[in-house]
Amino acid sequence: MMLSAEDNFSELFSAHDESPQQYAQRLTAILQRVAFLAPHRVPLADALGQVLAEPIDAALDSPSFDNSQMDGYVLTAADALSDAREFTVGHDIPAGFQGSVDVCDRVVHPIMTGAPIPQGFSAVVPVERSQAVDSEVDAQGFVAEGGRVRLPDVEPGTFVRTVGEDIRRGTRLVDAGTVLGAVHLGVLAGQGIGEVLVHRRPRVLVYTGGEEVQADSDSLQAGKIYDANAPLLTGLLAADKITEVTARRITDDAEEFQGILATDSATYSPDLVVTCGGISAGRYEVVRNALNALAKKGEADCWFGHISQQPGGPQGVSVLSLTEQRIPVISLPGNPVSTLVTYTRAVRVALNAVYFLGVTDQPVTAQLSTTDTVKGLDAKTQFRRGTTTMGFLPDGAAVLTAEIKGGAGSHLLHAASESNCLIELEPGREYKNKDAVRIWYLPD
Repeated sequence: MMLSAEDNFSELFSAHDESPQQYAQRLTAILQRVAFLAPHRVPLADALGQVLAEPIDAALDSPSFDNSQMDGYVLTAADALSDAREFTVGHDIPAGFQGSVDVCDRVVHPIMTGAPIPQGFSAVVPVERSQAVDSEVDAQGFVAEGGRVRLPDVEPGTFVRTVGEDIRRGTRLVDAGTVLGAVHLGVLAGQGIGEVLVHRRPRVLVYTGGEEVQADSDSLQAGKIYDANAPLLTGLLAADKITEVTARRITDDAEEFQGILATDSATYSPDLVVTCGGISAGRYEVVRNALNALAKKGEADCWFGHISQQPGGPQGVSVLSLTEQRIPVISLPGNPVSTLVTYTRAVRVALNAVYFLGVTDQPVTAQLSTTDTVKGLDAKTQFRRGTTTMGFLPDGAAVLTAEIKGGAGSHLLHAASESNCLIELEPGREYKNKDAVRIWYLPD
């Protein structure tokens, strides 16, 4: 499929040395142009953690009928305030009761929690406040029908849940864009809602590898490495609730990879492709070579270059047109920490904006905890792995501190496993203890 004039992405593929923020904005703009996914309806039971695509208003009052808040005896308004406090016990009114109840002077009825308040009755006295009069009580403390009971006086309306006390018909229950939690599901179920319209999450194809990568089931050979990127990236996507992910390993054969892309695009119908590695300036950069070859055939638009961050300078973004569906491709550098940094700082920001993931993708401010002066790199934003701690000042005010963990190298993944955030160091700036820094929490 050839790209038409209106599909040209040249203005989005011409940037160089962007800041991480600018790159995140560009990824967002590209995805917004080609990656729209129509919302779909799912059963309410499957909607936990998903993002609502439309507002929902209450169709019913809740409660929809006056009902008892307690197990006890229900009285008329006159009997509630009468000077005479001894009553004859009538028949039970259990939860779900649908019959009628005669209003008789000096007759009260045992009523259970949630049972409807009969017409003509207006107050409930809890059973534990009752006293039998020459009558036996059952294990729950109730007097049998026909017996006598003494009750304290009570104001009309006591222990009665009234119509609409919780929700009035027409009230906004849940706004569009809400990440549905367990309580939301309970509220919606209480309105008889069995399915909801939610934003669909993308199907993702992940490609990692190269000739140096071998299967993790084999003994490590000289000059080879195990694949850390595939489980890292699929885990990052899963942490952001993207679970329909297929991971594939590729070699350095660019022609072979072009064929794999064509076959997989038709087989899996991915909404997004993410690659790791193969995008630098070397001779065997399989992703870069394959996508540039497709671009020459009019089957892709692509850009490969650098952004002004460390680690994770080399980057790539493309749009495939191998099928009727245009497929965005985000190409990350091959070092695992570079993958982690770029995903956290740019990719998840774009995915959240376009696919409505409902995740927190914005930085917070913390105090740097350090014994030495820390200096940012010239002309590059640097991201260091770190941990945060919440403490308190002498005046009781809370303060969030962040401490750098491990070195700055893009291959130092272990330090990242002991971290919960990235600490952003602005280009050329020096930081001392207690200076303010921006931190980006890692997906978890």
